[in-house]
Amino acid sequence: MRRLAVAAALLFASCAHQKLAGADLDQVQRPAFVSWIQNGAGPKSEVFRGDQAYQARLKKLDAQEADRRLAVKLKRGVTRFEVSDRLRAGTLLRLPKEPPWNNTIDASRVASLLGVLLVEEEPAPAPDIEELKTLGADAVVEFVISSFGMRSAKGKAGAFVEGEARMYFLKGGEIWRMPFKVDQVAQKTAALDPFEVAKDPNRVLFRDQLSAVLDQVSEAAAKELQPLRRRAAAAPPPAGEAPGEGQPPLPPPPPGQKPANDLPPDGELE
Repeated sequence: MRRLAVAAALLFASCAHQKLAGADLDQVQRPAFVSWIQNGAGPKSEVFRGDQAYQARLKKLDAQEADRRLAVKLKRGVTRFEVSDRLRAGTLLRLPKEPPWNNTIDASRVASLLGVLLVEEEPAPAPDIEELKTLGADAVVEFVISSFGMRSAKGKAGAFVEGEARMYFLKGGEIWRMPFKVDQVAQKTAALDPFEVAKDPNRVLFRDQLSAVLDQVSEAAAKELQPLRRRAAAAPPPAGEAPGEGQPPLPPPPPGQKPANDLPPDGELE
């Protein structure tokens, strides 16, 4: 809870934050999730240039060169797709199995259509979101990572990630925006030794901590994507589409019995 509270404080501090209204979410039928990383976003090493605590251990090595070498090591430990897709998968995993979240476009179809999501080399073009219309999507939940890597203060290094999440209709109209910035140094949870990270044969020390900060973003995003006072009932999937997962067709009423029409009063949760 403490980690989420700290992350939330960072998220909501931005004037660009826009909460999702239940009435807007009620209009969404078939969302697609997209997560990608901007060119030059990382992984970055902002360790040795920003923390004099390592000066003696660096000996004659320049701090800028030390950061460059560490960044190379960090890049070998995680791929761009692993980083970006953890946000997508982690957020969707935390959402309830109800409309519209149980009627999302399959992730493999999205990745296949937007092939740039799988590109590791830079520069990579931004995905053409408009193409998602061909899959029947009417809205998009998009994560864009602008910076990630390692920072340090007082001899303790930690992972960080910055970017923005938003939701919008493909026909136009943004309904949610959440800038995010999660930094273990700022949270005072940084506990990595950059020299140990550089020597880590399994390359898991940095990866594990980066996963932790990405999961904080996913947790905060999932919470915001569940606004209060929204109808649980959702419109049926587009023509030709099978009902969403967990939403089988309703059986016909017994002979002589009228279909049930009673709905809960407006504003109540089902």
